[in-house]
Amino acid sequence: MQIMADEQRTQEFTLSNRLYTLAKTMIVLYRILLLLMMAQVSSAQYTTVWVQTECDSPVTGYSRMEDILVDDAGRVIVTGTIDTALGIGPAYMAYDSLGNLLWKKSQNGLNFYFSYRLLENPSGSFVFGGEYEDNTGTNNMIYTELDPTGATLTNVIYNAPGNNTGDDLDDMAMDSRGTIYLSGHIQNNSNFYAAIIRYDSAGVYRWMSYHPLLSGWNSATGRCIETVGDTGVYQLIFNTTGYGSLAYCDSSGNYQWQKTLPISLAEYHTQLIVDKDGNAIVGGDMGQNGGIMKLNGAGDSLWSAVVSYPGLSGILTTVINLQTDAAGNIYVLATNGGNPAYSIVAAFNSSGSQLWADTLRGYFTLYTINREFFHLEDGILTIGTNRGTPWLYRYTTSGQRITDAALVVPGVTAPEISAIDYHNGDLYITGTGYAGFNLRQGYTARLTGLTTGITEIQEYKTLQLYPNPADHLLNIGSLPNTASALSMFDIAGRCVLQQNVSADHPQVNIERLNEGMYVIKVESRDGLLTGKVIVNR
Repeated sequence: MQIMADEQRTQEFTLSNRLYTLAKTMIVLYRILLLLMMAQVSSAQYTTVWVQTECDSPVTGYSRMEDILVDDAGRVIVTGTIDTALGIGPAYMAYDSLGNLLWKKSQNGLNFYFSYRLLENPSGSFVFGGEYEDNTGTNNMIYTELDPTGATLTNVIYNAPGNNTGDDLDDMAMDSRGTIYLSGHIQNNSNFYAAIIRYDSAGVYRWMSYHPLLSGWNSATGRCIETVGDTGVYQLIFNTTGYGSLAYCDSSGNYQWQKTLPISLAEYHTQLIVDKDGNAIVGGDMGQNGGIMKLNGAGDSLWSAVVSYPGLSGILTTVINLQTDAAGNIYVLATNGGNPAYSIVAAFNSSGSQLWADTLRGYFTLYTINREFFHLEDGILTIGTNRGTPWLYRYTTSGQRITDAALVVPGVTAPEISAIDYHNGDLYITGTGYAGFNLRQGYTARLTGLTTGITEIQEYKTLQLYPNPADHLLNIGSLPNTASALSMFDIAGRCVLQQNVSADHPQVNIERLNEGMYVIKVESRDGLLTGKVIVNR
């Protein structure tokens, strides 16, 4: 009887634990849905000036546009891959500001040729990077340089001498002299090694350098590369198991160091940036949260931090895109592909303190290889989410959402953004859209008239907080005359301050709070008021 009673208690305990775990999961999912529902309603309007699509006719395969830039003359340069009945090949195109095609180039005779990276040379020419597989099954890195009229200046094919067939390009970078660095992997026997290949500004080959595999690694590829002035490059190295390391290689091809990272990486070449002081910032996931890490030029870790948002702890996110500004602030885009899927945009100062964060609809898995759908220019962050309903967001660098609208590209079904550029107040995007079962078409579009367009669900729904950022005293506008209960929560969801406020007593003393972002909730007779403030001194 005692054994049966023990077994019954064990079963009840196990069931209780399962119910508790389920309840916790449901609470987290509810919080996600609530946060997404609390997002500001937008009436932002924009006008599509023009759209150009690229695909074979009739549509075949996976055609996609990958990268875009607008030069000082207003020329819109685009690259991608066109899948036709004759094969897969690159496309290099230039449009004027009205969407008229100036020129279009391709390369014949190269099988399975993909073009997905685009850089502008200081001299004004354009460099297109990709890879192709020749008729013997050999993979090669390749880059092509065209002048502003579309004339070919350089066409380089790299196949590692004396090595096997697997030379694949993942990223490329260019310094102020026009020196080009290709990053990816080369194959030697059965092993794949992270490699860097350097060409000078005239397209002359200088060197190839690769790093031995770290202990326990079965392969490596140079997923990201960024220049450090004109002295060398950082290379973010990816292992197929998800492990990551950061290496520094000087301009002569000497690897100076390689450091393993406590961050798991994804297949994004946008998980590495260099700040104003030459430090490297790396993004990925650290356990259950998206994380970033800052290292100096000697490979020493300066700090690491996780991306957090009140109520969303314990849900796996990964930092997939990074940006930095002249002040050294860091802006991150983290994504979660669960149900419901969502993403987080956040800002950190140069010391690693989180300044603000916000949630976004959708997440990011693309049909394209290039994934530069997070753009910073003229103090505006632009983001295009790509799963579910495509959505367009814009933020100021202080965290104010100024555009929140469904992405509609006339003539393109379910458009996904692969790259963004900004020129004279207009937004230029390129990517791919749905064209039928197992069919994609590439597109390029120009959007104008983007406005803030943020309206509130009802009066008093969102608090007016100023100054924001604040240091010691925070003023709250649009309060009712009657006393209302104010609560402030830090990014971990802890309540750090409570007091009564009203129209006659609208100030809150925040001098004892640490720097960072806080969510404010005010409960009044008029309903629930919410807002966000950054404490920054």
